Amino acid sequence: MKLGFSSLSLFMKSLEEILDIATNDKFDLLELLCEGPYWPRNLLNSQNHIDLEVFDSYNIELMLHSPTIDLNPASMNEGIRNETAKQTKEALDLAANIGAVAITTHPGVVHRKEERIRNLAVGFCIETLKDCQKYAEDVGVILSVENMPNKQKYLANSPEEHKKLVEAIGSSATIDWGGMLILINLLMNI
Repeated sequence: MKLGFSSLSLFMKSLEEILDIATNDKFDLLELLCEGPYWPRNLLNSQNHIDLEVFDSYNIELMLHSPTIDLNPASMNEGIRNETAKQTKEALDLAANIGAVAITTHPGVVHRKEERIRNLAVGFCIETLKDCQKYAEDVGVILSVENMPNKQKYLANSPEEHKKLVEAIGSSATIDWGGMLILINLLMNI
């Protein structure tokens, strides 16, 4: 079993500081949250002079959490869905570039309680993330869809809906219960 943590706990520290803490404290895994200064578009932009080879200097397995703030693969707004797919693919590119094995992403939210609207959102989520899953396969990185809290607005807010989404998308699944993350491939019936 490997022990890891999310960079959320060290948000806004430099990549070197995060990697130093992870290795000095003998963690096996690091999940880099791709928000703020770790936004994939910025990290991949060579004009920012961020040396991504810093990851090669550390003996730690990397995973990423795709950007999710203000994004929604289940949005009724096609522009938001398109930007969500674009940024998820950029996170996949970053993962491939730094040798991360997987990225976790959120399935999205629906802002109306009507069943027909939720069903539409589920369809949009599947369509958006299925496209990202194909891209993940092309770049050789695992895409994993995370379960969400048991609140009406979240998709994958129950084990049944999470499994339905993961199977329809063809992705892996991330199970988060109270801050503890486990990456599971539901397609292998684990």
